[in-house]
Amino acid sequence: MIDRKEIKAKSKELLLREKHSPNIFLVTLVCVVIVAILGIIRDNLSDYILIYDTIFDGTGFSSISSIIRLITIRGVLFYIAAVLVVEMILLGFTIYTLKISRGETGSFWTLFEGFEHIVRYIILFILKTIMVSVGTIVFIFPGIILFVMFSQATFILLDNPETGPVECLAQSARMMKGYKADFFMLELSLLGWYVLIGVCSVFFGVFAMLIYIWLYPYSYLIFAHYYNELLAIKDSDEGSDTSNQ
Repeated sequence: MIDRKEIKAKSKELLLREKHSPNIFLVTLVCVVIVAILGIIRDNLSDYILIYDTIFDGTGFSSISSIIRLITIRGVLFYIAAVLVVEMILLGFTIYTLKISRGETGSFWTLFEGFEHIVRYIILFILKTIMVSVGTIVFIFPGIILFVMFSQATFILLDNPETGPVECLAQSARMMKGYKADFFMLELSLLGWYVLIGVCSVFFGVFAMLIYIWLYPYSYLIFAHYYNELLAIKDSDEGSDTSNQ
């Protein structure tokens, strides 16, 4: 079992006491603003708003055929492009927090490093989404297990540029063997923060944003530290196996 309190303490230490240039919270803010702007562009250049208004037009849900008629090739392309760019920026933020967790230097430009892994990440994302979705549809519990099993695949992909998406998923499953319940409890331990943001967003919008700017890098750093711990355990186990041969 990995000490959840310890990795949370490490993450808080990085956020509050260690100085970084540029500041972690400033990088986070830039990331959030970019994602928000891309979301606005996506909604206005695609058919999203028109379809949303049609579905919730005050008279109940519209028919499927009326919604399909609103979908255009241009709108679909804009929507996919915007979503893809958002995913790459978020992947860049994962790279940034992984670097920070290892004592390395990150910058605003790190947010765009996700584009270097675009093809492999798209394949990984599609495979992971399909498998987790199927597991969830069959029965919710298998979907949760698959989600946890593949939770380290993105980090593995970033650490191993020559490793294919399928192998990243397989390595993640092996790495999470014996740690699935531990990781799930780590996820649950952050639930209170998300509930707090949800409540504050209803009554205190600005306060909710401040909490979000804290939680965003904090949670990313926690999962980066968790991956680093798993990696250290894996390397230690492999070293023990080699010495015993």
